[in-house]
Amino acid sequence: MYQILSLFIMLILFAAGQAEAQTTTRTEAVTARAGIPQKVAFYPAAKRDCTRTPLPEIRLIDEPRHGRVVVRRASIKATADSACPGQTIPGQLVLFISKPGYQGKDGALYAVRVGNQDAQVRLDVRVTASPSTPGRLIDL
Repeated sequence: MYQILSLFIMLILFAAGQAEAQTTTRTEAVTARAGIPQKVAFYPAAKRDCTRTPLPEIRLIDEPRHGRVVVRRASIKATADSACPGQTIPGQLVLFISKPGYQGKDGALYAVRVGNQDAQVRLDVRVTASPSTPGRLIDL
């Protein structure tokens, strides 16, 4: 009886550990122009109530074939209708930049850790032609 009870407790503990270790995966679809940086996502270093948190950790798992993924520290100014209007919120900005002249599909996979939450983001990118006159590029 004692062995059955111990086995049952070990199975519960194992299942609980497996549930904590699971990572969610979501897909982010983006259209980008060839050679021009395109914002993919911004991950704030703040909770919904504006309490500051550590910067999210972002790690590239699978690189794109026809471009690159760039992660930069950045800040945004909260809008008037947010929980913290006018405040500057730091975070991590994820950009996709295709090779100049490339047109077609590309993709990447990256991991994001915000606090104790892990997620993976599959990036599906459709790259279109650049405009004939160069626009203002983001300084990287």
